[in-house]
Amino acid sequence: MLEAATRLVRLLKTPQHISVLAPLIKKEMLYHILCGRHGSQLVQIARGESRFHRVMNAVDWLRHNFDKPFSMEKLSRSVGMSASALHRHFKAAVFMTPLQYHKGLRLEEARKLMVAKGINASTASFKVGYASPQQFSREYRRLYGEPPAKDVGERRSTLITPGSSTMRTSNDR
Repeated sequence: MLEAATRLVRLLKTPQHISVLAPLIKKEMLYHILCGRHGSQLVQIARGESRFHRVMNAVDWLRHNFDKPFSMEKLSRSVGMSASALHRHFKAAVFMTPLQYHKGLRLEEARKLMVAKGINASTASFKVGYASPQQFSREYRRLYGEPPAKDVGERRSTLITPGSSTMRTSNDR
């Protein structure tokens, strides 16, 4: 591998040979990489067959479907893994369970709606898929440390205006 890399760098001295030899040397380097101890894992990643790739597909699905009911069985089926394997590998890659990630996405989106659009907590909770505003408020407080109304009120009162380095309060608008 080192010899091939050295030959590739030396081609800079003879630019007329680069167009023919550089692709060949790059193929040789790729061959050495794929024959190495992590080659089979790289092939799996490139083909989209790795566990990590499947977990990222699950993350992507959750991001696009955060407002829908969560089903670990449906999610695991959609990425071609068992529920227990997806749970284990998801937690290893994302540092939280799929359910925790799903809840976090919902709560983050609800917070954005309340702060940016002035939507109340009950309406925001339904928009992001909660069936119960009470459950939403409990989970919101658990994640952000304060009930939605208090947290959102504080966020609105300390918004920074674009292009300005000064803080504005809601009374300044």
